[in-house]
Amino acid sequence: MIRSALPHRTALLALVLSIAGYSTALAHFPWLAVDDEGRALVFFGESPDERNYHLPEALTAAKLHSRVGDDDAQEVALETLEEDDFVGRRSGEPVADDAVLELTAEYGIYHGMLLTYFAKHLPGETIAAWEKAGPSQGLKLDVAPKASDEGLAIAVTWEGQPLADAGVALTDSTGETQEAKTDAKGLAAFAKVAAGPVSVITSQMKKGEAGEHNGKAYTSVANYGTLTFNHKSAAASENAAKKSAANEEPAADAEQALSDYPALPEAVSSFGAAVCDGYLYVYSGHTGGEHEHSRDNLSQKFLRIKLDGGGEWEELPMETPLQGLPLVAHGGKLYRVGGLNAKNAEGEDEDLHSVAEFSCFDPAAKKWTSLAPLPEPRSSHDAVVIGDRLYVVGGWTLDGDRKGAWLDTAWSFDLTNPQGAWEPIAKPNFRRRALAAAQWNGKLVALGGMDADQEISRQVSLLDPATGEWTELAELPGEDMDGFGAAAWNLDGKLFASGTQKSLYKLADDGKSWEAVLELKQPRFFHRLLPAGDATLLSIAGASFDGHLSNIEEMSVAADAKQTN
Repeated sequence: MIRSALPHRTALLALVLSIAGYSTALAHFPWLAVDDEGRALVFFGESPDERNYHLPEALTAAKLHSRVGDDDAQEVALETLEEDDFVGRRSGEPVADDAVLELTAEYGIYHGMLLTYFAKHLPGETIAAWEKAGPSQGLKLDVAPKASDEGLAIAVTWEGQPLADAGVALTDSTGETQEAKTDAKGLAAFAKVAAGPVSVITSQMKKGEAGEHNGKAYTSVANYGTLTFNHKSAAASENAAKKSAANEEPAADAEQALSDYPALPEAVSSFGAAVCDGYLYVYSGHTGGEHEHSRDNLSQKFLRIKLDGGGEWEELPMETPLQGLPLVAHGGKLYRVGGLNAKNAEGEDEDLHSVAEFSCFDPAAKKWTSLAPLPEPRSSHDAVVIGDRLYVVGGWTLDGDRKGAWLDTAWSFDLTNPQGAWEPIAKPNFRRRALAAAQWNGKLVALGGMDADQEISRQVSLLDPATGEWTELAELPGEDMDGFGAAAWNLDGKLFASGTQKSLYKLADDGKSWEAVLELKQPRFFHRLLPAGDATLLSIAGASFDGHLSNIEEMSVAADAKQTN
């Protein structure tokens, strides 16, 4: 999955700085996180979303410690990295799943102010897990989430004592930032905190305190604390508490609770998938951590499973390992179109290349046949079959690095003529990648994605192949990242779509609005939405804000719905 230039939450910085009475020019802070492989990360940015900002010298020398519960903290060995999408420090080995990460960085004198940073990352996503982590004895300025009658509280302490009247800014997974001040007990309450990743900034200021540091005078002292953690929804926490009270253990493997389908052998996003003659097929995809791209992080698997009770995934012959590609079905055969290949090994500079490959798989013979390549290499696009024609839209071309050439061409191919050639269709009125393609009323629909200005788009564009005219339908619902890496499918003439939103949406018959038809148990993006018989859709693998997924969620959408292509 490639995510470029995601929106920063600069409002969070302005809030906490203005509360403290300092200039918003001081707009970057240290953050701690854990990547998909369990390795500790240290970086400097406006928010946890920004991971490629310059790393100050103070952070290159700061020591990161890891501890579990009340055990003594252990120093974590780190290496410094400077990549396109990550500038910071990373541990060579994974840290423990239940490890608290802590860091103190003395920045030094900044415009006459003695500046020190304190950063913390908590494991788990419930009050019980956070309580088990305990206070951070190694941090003078400590921040921790607590239970509150109003929802969630943030506790702030200085040298182990509650810090009153401290400004606290909290940003949850929706991108909304809330601000409050701590009370006499050092608690700042927040009534509504969405499930998912949460970031917090707070401060402790001493404006009248003067002194000298390393031979330089200062007239004030500023201490900033950051915290990152994941927050489970209140409903999920309440359900888990009820099960615990009834001596029922929550399911150890949450993936099995979403459907009867077994999880994929590996967590994967940005893959190709299709349904053909009673089987679900999944082709390759990205298996590494976010922003980590190499040939080692491309799935080497082409799999299928029976839709009517298959218990195991069957491995099929692979061709090129790829991500950012569509797989479609027509006439009992499968077609893969384009995609992104990585030539570099893990740890080497990225060498990413879009491909023009177009290939047909015959399930009966279990054999691939190469067809006419795309007119240009293409990845992060999508494709859909309408009648006997395959349509390809969106995407970009990468040729070694991430500075892709955004594409405004679109093509079709007559699948009844395997020896044929690609034909241009009406030029789209957009350039977007990480989008979804579907059909609606016999017309091509392009949904969501990211535009050439690297802004998240919820635009829904419609092409009438008969007239060659592009028009607009109602935008996808949502905000922030909603629409990026979305998936869509047409079931009995009804167009359904899902993404990072908590709901599965259906387009109104007039195309002027979207309706939430059910709440998803596992929101995801860079996944696939496919049919599994009458009135049933599958939401397959993909990514969440906590990492890649291997599970499948089964959804019943209508009593009288029937599968369409």
